[in-house]
Amino acid sequence: MTAVYVAFFRLWFVGAVATRKLINIFSSGIATVVFMCRHLIDYRLGANPALTMFLGAWLGARLAIRLGNRWLRRIFLIAVWVLGLRRCSYDVLGKDVDRGTSPQVVP
Repeated sequence: MTAVYVAFFRLWFVGAVATRKLINIFSSGIATVVFMCRHLIDYRLGANPALTMFLGAWLGARLAIRLGNRWLRRIFLIAVWVLGLRRCSYDVLGKDVDRGTSPQVVP
């Protein structure tokens, strides 16, 4: 989504990431309400990850604003290249990405 916002809507990386996060907040909020209504949430189990994610998001947002568009673009492009090369290496080596092993042929 970030690349789409940058390429098609001409947003800077900070604005694109912020827009994507806003969409994530609403979609996660709706999913949380659905799970709450069905009594499927273990609040004690979810408290620690929720606090950790909140702290990480807060620190990440501060860092993104501090770094600015140029550094975010560099980091984004490096991450995309590394993940793409990793994926290509799995394809070339014939390894299963999920398990890190060679795929098994089922007769």
